[in-house]
Amino acid sequence: MKKDVYNLSKPQESIWLTEQYFKNTNINRLVTIADFSKKIDNLNFDFLKQAINNVIKYNNNFQIRLFLENGNIKQYFCDYEEIEPEIVEISSLDNFLDEDSRRLGVFSLFESPLYEIKLFKYKGTNTGGILANFHHIICDGFAATLFIRQVFEGYTSLVNSNTLPNINPNNYSYIQYLESEQEYLQSNKFIKDKAYWDAVFETVPEVATLYSTKSSNNTFSPDAERVTFDIERSEMSKVASFCEGLKISPYNFFMAVFGIYLSKASRLDDFVIGTPIFNRSNFREKNTLGMYVSTVPFRLTMDNSLSFAEFSSKISKDTMSMLRHQKYSYGYIIEELRKKTSSVPNLYNILFSYQVASATDENGRL
Repeated sequence: MKKDVYNLSKPQESIWLTEQYFKNTNINRLVTIADFSKKIDNLNFDFLKQAINNVIKYNNNFQIRLFLENGNIKQYFCDYEEIEPEIVEISSLDNFLDEDSRRLGVFSLFESPLYEIKLFKYKGTNTGGILANFHHIICDGFAATLFIRQVFEGYTSLVNSNTLPNINPNNYSYIQYLESEQEYLQSNKFIKDKAYWDAVFETVPEVATLYSTKSSNNTFSPDAERVTFDIERSEMSKVASFCEGLKISPYNFFMAVFGIYLSKASRLDDFVIGTPIFNRSNFREKNTLGMYVSTVPFRLTMDNSLSFAEFSSKISKDTMSMLRHQKYSYGYIIEELRKKTSSVPNLYNILFSYQVASATDENGRL
């Protein structure tokens, strides 16, 4: 028998829509790896399993189960059940990841756990790490890093004192976020945020597009390729000095660079770039596992009279304004625009994300 039933949060809804668009694929599989081999020579795998189960037990995003009710997607939170992660002996992490990606099937979405956790051990050693697969509807990238951090804290506590940390499940429950969303809809903050975004998109700009030089059959696919460009440390030091001088963030700098490039490539002076945000507004949410990440439509208007420094500073100011109204989700913005005209399928098809993540504890370990 199901316990309390909840609608999906707005961030979860965005994942569900993607799931429906790319059915029977792994587009929403979030892979997280923690390799302890450089930090821990003698890894106690029993302690690691205990630490993992402790985190799963007290973070109820792991207990989320999806089901359909009259054709609508719903969720409830089941009781905790201990897991027994498989230990796989490997010779190479890259080969292990390749083999695991080929083996993985599509997540069973309904009435099933939406995560899978394995441990790996390097051949000829007593060290290794964790390979965790999460469905994006229960976990975002920030939460995945937080999961590893909490596991490591639990493991360290077991090694040092043979005890697990005390965690109050009521302090960090995803249910609290679901309830806060409903409260927000009835608040003055919601009204003010709506007014802000209505003003930003009083007019709707043309959607910017980057066209591929590869042949295309005009079909969409979840398959992707990664192209990596490394920036020399000396160059990043110059970027940091530039940002410090203007009192802007590296995010503002790189958004300015990308915005100029996109304007030139698309031949548009007014367009929108989607930008993911953590969407965690308080201490509790910043320490709660779950799907919070939201995408905000950042509208850029190019002005050739501005220097690059002035343009970067303008982006910084616009970012601060945008973040003050970030709780009003992209879904609400689109709903309002479609009330005026049904010819607005989307505001953007290009994303810009700047992320800095660390799984170390407060002492810099891991």
